Amino acid sequence: MVSPSPLRRVAVFAAAILSPLAVFAASPHEGDPAAGKVMYTECAGCHAFNVNKVGPKHCGVVGRKAGSLPDFANYSEAITESKLVWNEKNLNAFLADPMGFLPDTTMQYAGVPDEESRLDLIAYLKQMSADPKVCPKGK
Repeated sequence: MVSPSPLRRVAVFAAAILSPLAVFAASPHEGDPAAGKVMYTECAGCHAFNVNKVGPKHCGVVGRKAGSLPDFANYSEAITESKLVWNEKNLNAFLADPMGFLPDTTMQYAGVPDEESRLDLIAYLKQMSADPKVCPKGK
């Protein structure tokens, strides 16, 4: 058996060291709730966390079935018939282009083109929903 050249050994060693770093560098942005709070000002004209406005309240939106709040009567037929669950993937796609993702939605908003900003907003929605001062259980 022929021993690998010193250059080959260095290359293998470097690959072993750099592989985990490449995975870390390629990992998606997880969302910054503080930046999401700033983004939420764009939502606040139509939405709030614990009360319905023009749009439904956002307490517990992440993980909720679309169109399922019993105390909000103004859902579009597109939302109520969608069978969507507002998980992070669906929220990300919807927030990118609401009318493209779900034609006939009544949410007349152009969307958030920047994925990092969408993930920040989703992180903020999750953080606020978990805060019992903002979103008491049962609300």
